[in-house]
Amino acid sequence: MSCLKRTLDGQDPDYEDNIPHEAKRLRLLEKNAKAEFSQRVSAIIQKEFGAELASRERDAHEIQERLHQAQKTLHMLRYVVVSTFYNKKQVGTEDKQKRIHPAVKKLIGKEPCSWGPLHQRPSKYRPLDKEQTSPIKEEEPREPVNKVPRYIPPKSSTSAPSTSPCRGVHKVKKRIVIGNISKWVPVDTREDSASHKWMMYVRGPRDAADVSGFVSMVRFFLHPSYRPHDIAEVTSPPFHLSRRGWGEFPVRVQIHFCHPRNKPVDVIHHLKLDRSYTGLQTLGETLRTAT
Repeated sequence: MSCLKRTLDGQDPDYEDNIPHEAKRLRLLEKNAKAEFSQRVSAIIQKEFGAELASRERDAHEIQERLHQAQKTLHMLRYVVVSTFYNKKQVGTEDKQKRIHPAVKKLIGKEPCSWGPLHQRPSKYRPLDKEQTSPIKEEEPREPVNKVPRYIPPKSSTSAPSTSPCRGVHKVKKRIVIGNISKWVPVDTREDSASHKWMMYVRGPRDAADVSGFVSMVRFFLHPSYRPHDIAEVTSPPFHLSRRGWGEFPVRVQIHFCHPRNKPVDVIHHLKLDRSYTGLQTLGETLRTAT
């Protein structure tokens, strides 16, 4: 007969060890205590939340009741205001005549002075009785008036000279060319931050470039950055304006004429600078206008 050997590790084999069973019991008690605590906490939270929700519902119901009461009060107030307004209007219009409906007004005419029966009221569609009609005076016959014919002079073949200053004036149409040229300035030769030299010109076409015969002055309105010299006047030919700058902008050109009846003309010219950066003089934008 064989038997198994056991390692006793210094313990009596006849003595049972109760330590593991005690640890299990303690863990079970701890687990039950935690579950009971969580149930109590959840019950308290549910109770508090339920009470808070019930309180909020009561507040919302009370607010709704107040709103309903306020709405009823406003309806009653509106009813009183409207009733008072129309009562005052009716009291104020008791002494006045009542208005007639437009459909009836077409039949009986304007508003009568008195509200009598319809058959006794005058109307343009129903003649009055002879008793109600007032006697009409017979007009006395007028003597015929002899009309004397008016003398009408014959039309002349040559038209009379016009006295109006605007008529008969000979109009002349002239063509004016407005443009600019520009030149890029190298960096080593610049005196300031200006990167280009440009010139505005006002002249005529190639066959008649001189415009001094009918242009007395040209006024150039430059960019505000040129202040206090942003307005330049050229009063003698050639009508050129040379400046230095670094950007493009619209220039208002105001042309004044020699004849006093000709009003000044304003033209907007967009200044264009050289973008090739070659240092050569290049032609910018050119604008042709007729006056």
